[in-house]
Amino acid sequence: MALLGGAMFRDFTIVSTAMGANLSELRKTGLPGIISLLIGVTVSFFVGGSIRYAMGYTDAVSFTAIGVGACTYIVGPITGAAIGATSDLIAISIAAGVVKTIFVSIITP
Repeated sequence: MALLGGAMFRDFTIVSTAMGANLSELRKTGLPGIISLLIGVTVSFFVGGSIRYAMGYTDAVSFTAIGVGACTYIVGPITGAAIGATSDLIAISIAAGVVKTIFVSIITP
C-alpha cells in the first residue's frame, strides 16, 4: 500500500466504492434518474474532450481516451489501451476521471 500512496490511496478507494452505482437503486429513480445519468455521462465526455483540445491533442484517439476517462477513471485506461492510446493519454484520462469523481463526491452532499 505504501508504494501506491498509502493511507491516501486507501481512503480514495473507500470513497470511490461508497459512491458506486447500484442497479436496483437506479431503477427506483425512474425516468429522471435515467435522464440525469445520460446527461452526466454526455457532459463529462465532452468536458473531457474540451480539456483534450485545450491541451493540444486533436486526434480521435485522444478525444475518446480522455473523454471516456472523464466519464469514469476505471474505463478510461481500458478504452485507451484498446484503441491504442499512448501512456500520456491514459494518464490524462485517469486524472480527468479522478478529478471529476472527487468533484462530484464533494458537490453531491
